Amino acid sequence: MTRQARLAKAEERRAARGEARQAKASRAEEQRAARDEAGRARAAQAEVRRERAQQANAARAEVRRAGVPRVGVGEVVGAAVVVVAMAAVGLGVAGWRGAGGPDTLAGEVAVVRAAGGSGGGLVAQDPRVGPIEPLHALAVGAWLRATEAGSSLEGAVREARVPSRFLLAGVVVLTVLLCLLLMRVGPGTGAAAGPGPTPPQLRVDRWRRWRLGAAALAGALVALDPVLVLNGRAATGTVLAVALALGALAVAWGLPARPTLRWLPLVAAVGGLALLVSPLALPVLAVPVVAELLQGRHREAWRDMAALGLGIGLWLALPIWVAGLGLDAGQAGWLLGRPPGRGAIAASVADAPLTWLLVAAGLAATILPWRPRSGARSEAGAGAARLLAWTATTAAGALVAIVFGYPAEQALPFAVPAAAASLAVAATRAAAAARARRPVRQAVPRLVGAGVGVALAALLVAQGVDWEARYRPSADDGLDRLVATVHDKVPACSVINAAGSDDRARLLAAGATVTGFSDGPAAQAAGVRYFVLTGAAHGGPMTPSLAAWVRQHGTRVAVHPSRTLSRLELWRVNAAPLDPVADRLPVPDGVFSNVRGSACGGYRVVDSQAGTFYTAYRAVGGKAVLGRPLGTVWTSDGPALQAFDTMVLGAAPATDGPPAVAPIELPPLLAKLDVEAVADADIPLPSARPPVTDGQTQALLKDKAIAREYLGTDPASASAADWRRARARFGRPLGLPQVMPDGAVRQTFERVVLELPADGGPARPAALGRLAVRLGLVPKQAMRPEPVPGLPASPAETRLDTGPLLRLVGGGLLLLALAAGAGLAVARQTRPTRSG
Repeated sequence: MTRQARLAKAEERRAARGEARQAKASRAEEQRAARDEAGRARAAQAEVRRERAQQANAARAEVRRAGVPRVGVGEVVGAAVVVVAMAAVGLGVAGWRGAGGPDTLAGEVAVVRAAGGSGGGLVAQDPRVGPIEPLHALAVGAWLRATEAGSSLEGAVREARVPSRFLLAGVVVLTVLLCLLLMRVGPGTGAAAGPGPTPPQLRVDRWRRWRLGAAALAGALVALDPVLVLNGRAATGTVLAVALALGALAVAWGLPARPTLRWLPLVAAVGGLALLVSPLALPVLAVPVVAELLQGRHREAWRDMAALGLGIGLWLALPIWVAGLGLDAGQAGWLLGRPPGRGAIAASVADAPLTWLLVAAGLAATILPWRPRSGARSEAGAGAARLLAWTATTAAGALVAIVFGYPAEQALPFAVPAAAASLAVAATRAAAAARARRPVRQAVPRLVGAGVGVALAALLVAQGVDWEARYRPSADDGLDRLVATVHDKVPACSVINAAGSDDRARLLAAGATVTGFSDGPAAQAAGVRYFVLTGAAHGGPMTPSLAAWVRQHGTRVAVHPSRTLSRLELWRVNAAPLDPVADRLPVPDGVFSNVRGSACGGYRVVDSQAGTFYTAYRAVGGKAVLGRPLGTVWTSDGPALQAFDTMVLGAAPATDGPPAVAPIELPPLLAKLDVEAVADADIPLPSARPPVTDGQTQALLKDKAIAREYLGTDPASASAADWRRARARFGRPLGLPQVMPDGAVRQTFERVVLELPADGGPARPAALGRLAVRLGLVPKQAMRPEPVPGLPASPAETRLDTGPLLRLVGGGLLLLALAAGAGLAVARQTRPTRSG
């Protein structure tokens, strides 16, 4: 029994093991079947992908065969003729012979003075002259040394303008090339240059017939644009930056993007040079990124962003070099191109209306036909996306730059080529559409095309008329004439207020001391007498209120015509000695008063250890009573004294603290010094004893106007306090009022002489202090004026070592060149060889 049970159990275990082996084999078979099924599914999916890729390649090949026929010799010759013709137009408009340039601009003065010197390098100037582009200044310096330009500023500026004229022609040529590039047909080259699918062959052929005309129109719009022509005829770096930025754009869109290692360094190098010349080129360099994003090509956008980043990295050589120079904030901003301040869009529109009209029209012509699909890539070709990105990005960049304070003549040129190309393409598209319509449906397109043509013709005519008005043969030298007038008619020490950037820079270059007050009374408080007014909208902080104030209170010294600045006027505004606002600058513990010319120098009235002169000055009545100081505080074997136009203040000995100060008895003192000189000055001599009572004093005050000035109130209602205050300030009367030989009524008091002028007006103190100066009461050492505090001083010229900058930029360009060479070598090695 036991044996049988064991055998039965063993049999059960064998049966269980067999069942387990069968189940395991069954599961393995199921897994093999599942793997086979998954392999078949993956193979089917791969086959589907291969079929789709083949279909897409075939479609693209069909599009290329239909849309991009082989370029013929005639078309190449036609494009070359247009390019050469537009280059000639650009040179002609720029005036390649060097005549007929604008008036001297601030940027020209800054770059010529910074590039001066026979030893090369740069010379740090007054930041108020204007910022410079160090790379452009170095190029200008090399040009001036190569051409041996004259030592005069006018001759150097005239010679420095020559390269800009050829650069303007280069900008015109690059605009034409970019316009032709955008109107190419085919994938990635701007098919149809507008919304919609690639046109069929007949439409392509019809479109091609208009391409050269569109490119020529874009070149003409750029060549005649007033702001671009102004920069092309001036020795500024803007036109160089525009040319380099357009060159970077042409390289980015014209060269094949593969291999990336060759394409990327070339775009970065040209873009970095453009940024080094002007940071305003950044929007142009960002255009390829925006264009790829508009098409939804994010991988290509990252590639373009890498090129932009490398260009910015090359630009970083400039701030690194500036940081190593140890300059102050003003000079560092002068080298980095810091904007002068917040700008006004309205003023820039008034100053350059044709350029703003061109930019606005180009932007509208690009945006209006743009019809992207919602949630999908645009149906428009790459050319339409690139044109929209180019126009919108540069227009927005110019607008932001002007808001941040860059002048319109520096910001707008970067937006002009895109606007011109956009307007030319839109006009050509409208004309081509009008010709393509059937006769029944042709009326409206023809009217639209005719309207567009008339508008463009009117714009070109307006640009031509503006060019003729600006650059006719007569010289535009108003600033040079202004400098000559200042040299001939203004004292050498005089300060001149010039609020415009161009007139300020030109006067600073001539050695004048220049201020930039925008408020007339504030300028007069500093002692400024001469003001320059311009008629230009970009004349700086010259507010209408300041111009009206100058014309109301001043006398015009000279006026010079200037087509660039509308006109230039030199005015002089004199200030009365007793004017309480003029010639009165706050200083610690008192005030400073200018007494010589236009802020040529003056004296302080302060509380000091010598006495509380400023406290007494205010107590007596300030400048309205005492006038201006005629010297500093002096001592002459006695208390400290300070003379003013009408009185002399003197200190009284004090046992504690600074001595108290009060007016001294000047009329009796002058009569003792020289009685004849006092009589010759029509000053009445003391003729009565000082009264003792208020009634006796009132009996001597026979003239009501003088009595009112003496008491500060109506004598009939004067209180005892008024009489005490008058005696403390002016002293007691020493005689009756007298009519003097000059017709004035004067009355002598212990400390002052009050007069009623013969030509009318209120009673006032007579200029007794000036008589004291003539009689030698004030020593000569006390009459040495000190400079007006707070006036801008020209910093000392410092030569800057540009070697580190050139090494940094050269090293960066060398690395980019090596990378491009390596990319070219790799491309040649990996290029497949053709058989047969």
